[in-house]
Amino acid sequence: SGSCPTEDFTANWIITSIDSGSNFKNNCVSDGQEGLDSLGTFAYTHSTTTGTLTNMFDICGNSLDPTDEGEAQAFNIPCSDGKATITDEDESIDMYLSQIGGMLVKFQDNKIIIALPPENITSIDDFIGDYIGLVMVDDSGDDGSETFTVKGTMSSDSTFSFDEINVETNEVVTSNNVNGDVTFAAINNPSNGFINGTFTLDAASTDSNLITCTAKQNVFSSGKNFIFCIGESPQDDEDTMFNVLLISKD
Repeated sequence: SGSCPTEDFTANWIITSIDSGSNFKNNCVSDGQEGLDSLGTFAYTHSTTTGTLTNMFDICGNSLDPTDEGEAQAFNIPCSDGKATITDEDESIDMYLSQIGGMLVKFQDNKIIIALPPENITSIDDFIGDYIGLVMVDDSGDDGSETFTVKGTMSSDSTFSFDEINVETNEVVTSNNVNGDVTFAAINNPSNGFINGTFTLDAASTDSNLITCTAKQNVFSSGKNFIFCIGESPQDDEDTMFNVLLISKD
């Protein structure tokens, strides 16, 4: 939480759900269409209290034109006590902001965007260590969504190994097939502060799936590393996606 911004800032954003029937991945090439705009960058200009979506990408890293999506224009952000409400002809959008560029954006359909100031990543090795967090799976059908508690370790070989855990006993749970490994391939891609790669689940070790994260050291001076990710469904479902939120333990 925080008060309204007092100066310009930029932020990396990632979506946390999609509308039912939306095509999240779209194979990123089929019928000449890219996937859904699922991550990108945002710029706030304090002198005019306006914001602009400066970049948009799909899960495959393709750059999408905000003009084509009707999102390139600057929009007014009338902030008061850390909150702004933007109303257009289609819906009302609530934005919760902080002075240093953290932001939550909530749409009428309960879709939420999480945004953090970007940070140039010099090496994956800067994030070596143990983490705890949540895997949040979005279901485009009628079954709602599921959340799993996980622990994981970032290794020096750019691999993040993760397991679902029982929060009361700390024992590994395998029945939900949430355990696996992420292999990060590129830093500051598709934009500064993002890292991308692929992951495999232990239950389907031959299937590789796409994932992109925004990562920040010592987030908000907490002494903790923060990693927030979006990935394609391991069930090869074009309509669903998932998020991972991780905080370092040390």
